[in-house]
Amino acid sequence: MKNQRRILEHIAFWSLNWLMLTLAGGLYDLDFGTTALYNLSILPISILCTYIFVYRILPLYFQTRILAFTALSILAFGAAILLNRLSTQLIQFPLLYANSSYTFTFFNAYRMMGHFMQLLTNAGIVAGLKYYREWKRSKDKVEALSVEKRAAELSFLRAQVHPHFLFNTLNSIYYEVLSKKETAPDLIIRLSDMLRFTLYECQDAMIPASKEVALIENYIALEQRRFGERLNVAFSVSGDHSQSIPPLICFSLVENAFKHGTADQTGPCRIDISMEIDARHLRLQIRNPISSGQDADHFGAKKGIGLQNITKQLDLIFGDSYALGLGPDGDAFLSTLQIPISHDPLHHH
Repeated sequence: MKNQRRILEHIAFWSLNWLMLTLAGGLYDLDFGTTALYNLSILPISILCTYIFVYRILPLYFQTRILAFTALSILAFGAAILLNRLSTQLIQFPLLYANSSYTFTFFNAYRMMGHFMQLLTNAGIVAGLKYYREWKRSKDKVEALSVEKRAAELSFLRAQVHPHFLFNTLNSIYYEVLSKKETAPDLIIRLSDMLRFTLYECQDAMIPASKEVALIENYIALEQRRFGERLNVAFSVSGDHSQSIPPLICFSLVENAFKHGTADQTGPCRIDISMEIDARHLRLQIRNPISSGQDADHFGAKKGIGLQNITKQLDLIFGDSYALGLGPDGDAFLSTLQIPISHDPLHHH
């Protein structure tokens, strides 16, 4: 199918080429019929010269074989011009112009230069179309590979979120089991529900914000069961919950706030989370206590892995069209995120 299309494109090009030359020549001598036959009869020479030059000789230039390119170019165009003149002398002139007032001179510099310019123009157009097609094909392939690479990287990063999230949640259940509390089974059920979400509902590039909100609410409930009255969480959401957002980005920031905001706190701990969703942006703000800055918790998990993961995902999904702020704000740590809504997650500019 592709080969048939290319053949039709070449036929269309040479048909248009013949038509333009005929119209131009016909206006010159006002004999469109004779001009049409003449241009049609010499067309094979132009086609042969053009394809030999474009597909056999021109590649030598890009291989830096300049001497061979120059010599063969002169030979090809020179041979085509001589064949054109010879054909005109032996065939076209006797058949088409024998009864006219025209005279034929074989070495007519004006006519030969005209033939050369026609050949050069044809070769230039065909070469331009050929290399544009190859450039476009290469560009499309690079873009496709780039999209596949970003998708693979994004899948890898999201896969990292699962064990990171699982580790922290199991850490919470660990304390419940140690304390032999009756809430441990309920926490395991909640963990199972959350894992089901992350494993089966986060495979799409974008999900409704309502699903992310539900995941965050379940996680907050789990953490509050762990810390009891010592933990005070304020979570507010406003706007259109049906808007599409990337999965696990907001949740990972919330999880990070709990991980670092509660790990070193012995007294009451407060975490404030607000999410605003409008037609153009999602804005998330989290305020949590500042961690003491230990390199790892008692399980040996390095701190900062979650934030590095989040930043890499945002770079892959949104390029430079997002805003992420992380830093101290008074006696608390403030995380702010703004991402665009209705954004193609793998074709950012």
